[in-house]
Amino acid sequence: MDVEEVTARTKKRYSLLETYEDEGVFEQRSYGRIYKHTFRTSFSRPGNLLFQTQCVKPDETHFAPLEKFGVRLVMKAGKAVSRFSHAVGETDHSDVAIWSAVSSSRDIFRLVVPLLLPDVAVSPLLNQKFRLIPDRSGANDSYHLWCLEKRFHIWIDKDDMIIRRFKQEYADSGLKDLWNETFPQFHTQSQGDLSAVFDEVRCDQPIAESVFSFDDYVSEPVAVESAVALFKKMFSTK
Repeated sequence: MDVEEVTARTKKRYSLLETYEDEGVFEQRSYGRIYKHTFRTSFSRPGNLLFQTQCVKPDETHFAPLEKFGVRLVMKAGKAVSRFSHAVGETDHSDVAIWSAVSSSRDIFRLVVPLLLPDVAVSPLLNQKFRLIPDRSGANDSYHLWCLEKRFHIWIDKDDMIIRRFKQEYADSGLKDLWNETFPQFHTQSQGDLSAVFDEVRCDQPIAESVFSFDDYVSEPVAVESAVALFKKMFSTK
């Protein structure tokens, strides 16, 4: 199977799912620091979505208590609402939460959600140009896709065509040099990366309606169209 067929079959697989759930962990390594987050996605057609992330292992040297940092987005029946948890409390506001999600979970969001909800009009990562390379893990159970231009990897299960792993390499050497000049006490050779593992994936299994409830939110949900405008702006491919 060539790379075009792998990506086409993967997109079709997600587009035909009636329900989808995943749970996993992603780690960000940047300039000598490590940030560990959990993520969760729940989806049922025609347009119910829960997407959330939560920092669970902040870097001890960071200036803010990142263990309280998290983003939760819910879409249901043409409405959307989000919650942004941060150092000083919680904010129920779709704009704030979506903008905040960019810094910690942009690529995780763009990996799966656009495949489930193409009408959201966010460019999925699978739209990039890939090479199909040998899987060096030894298991030989995944298609290993490598995007040279954007420097990221995607591993897709050969049996069910579901994404299982992701890794983004940051190669901004100019930014690294600027960091080292500005903060010599934190000198680093690291250019950073983000890696994600989908520990649990459930396809076409029942999902309780309460998962997509707005009841826990103080703010009024906004029209999904308003959220989509932000998705386009903040999660578009650069």
